[in-house]
Amino acid sequence: MKRLMLGLLLCGTAVAGEQAAAPVSTLVEERGAAGTVMEITFTTRATAERVWEAIATGPGLAQWAAPAAYVDLRPGGAYELYYKPDAPAGKRGMEGNKVLGFVPGRMISYSGGLPDTWAVYLIERHGGRTQVAFIAMGTHPDWKAKAGEHAAGVTSFVQKLANHLAQP
Repeated sequence: MKRLMLGLLLCGTAVAGEQAAAPVSTLVEERGAAGTVMEITFTTRATAERVWEAIATGPGLAQWAAPAAYVDLRPGGAYELYYKPDAPAGKRGMEGNKVLGFVPGRMISYSGGLPDTWAVYLIERHGGRTQVAFIAMGTHPDWKAKAGEHAAGVTSFVQKLANHLAQP
């Protein structure tokens, strides 16, 4: 089993009155029928409800992920991040991705940018802390060949979420 572990500690610097974000942990490995899997996890003091708002709504995603976002929370609904919201349709960023499924407050899954790729956010509450896992996977040959190369960028993206959730 091909396995690559990245211990990327991209912890944000805390200033007076701010809570430091937990660093994220990244694992990339081959997992049979799921293809190449990239799993990035962190723990936060934010509530599961706050995490859900940040990952499953357009306004929540626009606070940390991209300047604008649109989520139509239903199977087959849009899950789009607009890095260039003023650009013409098709050139704004992560367009065309669809919600595959969700469990309110616990899990959302959406299609990836390549065929046969998808991503899942999992939220688990443990006492006074919330564990968040972002899992990207797929069987598309381009994804399988380059997942390790993209791990640092995807980890940085998830670290932005951790940093956002660390703020009051």
